[in-house]
Amino acid sequence: MCTLIIYWCKENIYLNGDLKIRELKEEERPVGSLNDVEIKKLLKAAEPYPSVKMRVLLALGTGLRHGDIEALKISNIDFERNCIATTSRKTKKSMASRPVSIEVMAELSRFV
Repeated sequence: MCTLIIYWCKENIYLNGDLKIRELKEEERPVGSLNDVEIKKLLKAAEPYPSVKMRVLLALGTGLRHGDIEALKISNIDFERNCIATTSRKTKKSMASRPVSIEVMAELSRFV
C-alpha cells in the first residue's frame, strides 16, 4: 500500500525524483493454531456468553471466518445433512456447503 502512495506522489509531482526511499520488508508471520489446552480455555471463557460460544464453535468446527459467521442465517443451516451453506460477501455467489460435526450441529440446534 505504501508503495502505491509513493508512486502516486511521484506521478503527481508531490515528490521529486531525487528522493531516495527504501522499502522495509515485513517479516512473514507464521499462521498459528490453537492447541487442545488453548481451545478448552477459550470455550470455558466463552461459556457464560452463549452467542460468543456458538461463534467460537462455528469458527473452530467449520473454519468459517468472523464475517461469514456474523452473516450466517438460519436458512443457511441444513440440520438434516449437517452442513452450512454460505454466500460470498464480495460476489454474493453461493459457496460450497461445509460439513459440520454432529456435536457442533447439536449445540447449534440448541442455540437456535
